[in-house]
Amino acid sequence: MEESKKTETKIKTNKIAMLTTNIAFSVLALFVSVFLVAQVFSLTDYSFMAVALFVLLDCAALFIFYFLASYLCKKIRPIWITRASVALACAFLVTLIFWSDGLRNFYILFGFIWGAVGGLHWGAMNYLVTNTFEGEKTKNYMTWFFGLEIAASIIFPFTFGLLIDFGSFYLTSIIVLVIGAIQLISTFIFSSPKREKDSFKIREFFKTLKEKKRLKLTFAFWGVEALSGMLRAVSFGLVLLVVLVFGSNISLGAFSSIAAVVGVVVLIIYKKLNKKIYWALGIVPLLTLIPLFFNVGFTTLVIFQFGIIFRTVVTLEESTARLNFPKKFGTEKYIAESHLFFESAFFVGRALSCVIVIIIALIGVTELLVVIGMAIMLIFFALHGILLRAWHSKVSKNEKMQNNNKQGDIILNDRIN
Repeated sequence: MEESKKTETKIKTNKIAMLTTNIAFSVLALFVSVFLVAQVFSLTDYSFMAVALFVLLDCAALFIFYFLASYLCKKIRPIWITRASVALACAFLVTLIFWSDGLRNFYILFGFIWGAVGGLHWGAMNYLVTNTFEGEKTKNYMTWFFGLEIAASIIFPFTFGLLIDFGSFYLTSIIVLVIGAIQLISTFIFSSPKREKDSFKIREFFKTLKEKKRLKLTFAFWGVEALSGMLRAVSFGLVLLVVLVFGSNISLGAFSSIAAVVGVVVLIIYKKLNKKIYWALGIVPLLTLIPLFFNVGFTTLVIFQFGIIFRTVVTLEESTARLNFPKKFGTEKYIAESHLFFESAFFVGRALSCVIVIIIALIGVTELLVVIGMAIMLIFFALHGILLRAWHSKVSKNEKMQNNNKQGDIILNDRIN
């Protein structure tokens, strides 16, 4: 009984510490994806190509270092990889603070380094989450994560925008660095178990799936994940439109903060109604984009900013399915391999979204072209939401058939005996 209480306390402590680590990282990511991108945009004389290359290098490095993190998780404790990502993030921010001309001249390098930070962080953290939780506990953890992430998105964007406009970008970078220090401290609170060194076995992963007759479902899920990656450049398109229309960081922060409030309400409603409203939520961002085709202004941007937050529910379902995949499909020995395989799908989708932005930059940037590019990405994301639910249904039917077959075999054996 006492041992059980200790285990439960340890799980709760790990959950709180992991949430703190991930939320702190999300704040850093928010700073980069909104304000650093806006800074690159303004420092390069409003070059869409510069932003596209920054994001493309970010995506490429994220995949490369996710692979590295997945490999290292087989060799050392994942928590040390998480700490390495925090150290690199802090070095990234220190460089921003003290190298004032660096971002203007070497924005591609900064994009690559930030991608490396994200790859190391999520490669190790997803491994830890899958090892710590399963089933509904994973969904519960992810619900808490998205809820707290939205809360952070209410507080920090407007605060950062205010600090940049009335202070400076570099002063804000110092404050973000403090958040990075908090993230580092939180990694020493939760523990990851010792593990024996193991090799990376991607062939064995596929072989096991083939033996369990789950290979087709696995590749179908890969395709669904690739569609999700197409959403990557939508947020950057929104940032660029807000900068072009309003030209201030306060406006940029205010848009993000106000929309995040809607996100809290959406999560609460979804938790109550769940499947009853899921089908609509992946399409809402696309529908709220339509007014931007007629006019890019305050009202239409607010409508879309509210609409895009509905993606959180679809992302919650997708994250839960991906993190539960190894245990649900009987590949617990290949958690790192599973995560890397699906991360490759994200990379393909993200790269394609960046290609759309590059094509817009080559054609010649107009507000209408940016909106068209965002619409293409959101069509793929809406399709992702629909196919994700269809995939869940297929998995459920497959499981029922397997259970029926097992029961039939048991009855047959009993009769023979």
